[in-house]
Amino acid sequence: MPRRARLDAPLAVHHVIARGLDRTDIFRNDRDRSSFADRVGRVVTECGVRVLAWAFLSNHVHLLVQMGRYPISRVMQRLLTGHAIVFNRTHGRCGHLFQNRFKSILVEEDAYLQTLIGYVHLNPVRAGVVADVTALAGYPWSGHRGMLGLGARPWHATADALAAFGADPSTARRAYEGLVRAAAGGTCEPLESGGWVDSHGAWRHITPLRRGREAWVRGERVLGGSGFVAAARQRLPAPGRAATPRAAIEPGRFTVEQAAARLGVTTAELRGVNRRAGVVAARTALAVVLVKEHGLSLTEVARCLHTSRWSVRRALARAQRATDADDRRLAELIAQLAECRER
Repeated sequence: MPRRARLDAPLAVHHVIARGLDRTDIFRNDRDRSSFADRVGRVVTECGVRVLAWAFLSNHVHLLVQMGRYPISRVMQRLLTGHAIVFNRTHGRCGHLFQNRFKSILVEEDAYLQTLIGYVHLNPVRAGVVADVTALAGYPWSGHRGMLGLGARPWHATADALAAFGADPSTARRAYEGLVRAAAGGTCEPLESGGWVDSHGAWRHITPLRRGREAWVRGERVLGGSGFVAAARQRLPAPGRAATPRAAIEPGRFTVEQAAARLGVTTAELRGVNRRAGVVAARTALAVVLVKEHGLSLTEVARCLHTSRWSVRRALARAQRATDADDRRLAELIAQLAECRER
């Protein structure tokens, strides 16, 4: 029986762990780590993936990622297979490098995002690679340095990760550092263990997702409240049938293409990362209209704009902080959107 696709969806957040076979090293030196880091950068850029947290240790890696247009299995296959080929050629070995399939944990963003960002970055401390959180700031193979503003990898989406801790970057950075220091000084549940959810602050076991022959692998988990887990289980495709993709969400009474034309920008700009003032204003206006007037959720707006929930949240916060001049411009753009109608 062939393996089924993993539980996944566009913009879903996954905590991914890949370990070396029989705990063997997947990195023997910094050159190996650097090669893997470069590969991560290429793959996530080409696949539209956001890396929110990461840590490389000798025999395993942690990645907290938000998916883009490609499924997680395809992204990780490119990443791990490519590294294994280069590693084997470099070190004169053959055979498998990674243990079974990588482990992926589907994460409920609102409940666990802050905790997991800190958890992933603290792995070098827990593993004894560095002595403490202070020393972690000098460790180059974790995203902790980037979160502190000490030099992030180009592919580490630090702005999105910090947005989980607050709208203001400096305040968010202090909140992140406080969480990490508090977590390093205490004890926490191993968030990479599967089949566990947090229900009103008390850990309880749920039935692990069973996927035919994959059940014994224990490679896929869900981390979230009971409602999130129940919803995730409903997304499992029936045996022998592919999952039906969800129809694209349109923003109320008009399409994104119509909104872009009305606001004087292109659809690609509205759905991209263009930082030009006019594009940012248009994107902010559309987010406000979709949330405030049409009642779409942050996730639905994020799907419309091909961005993240945190980006939408930042846009709403930006609208609230608008100056008088900006506020007038925003009002004009919102009025223009009100005139949009499906033809």
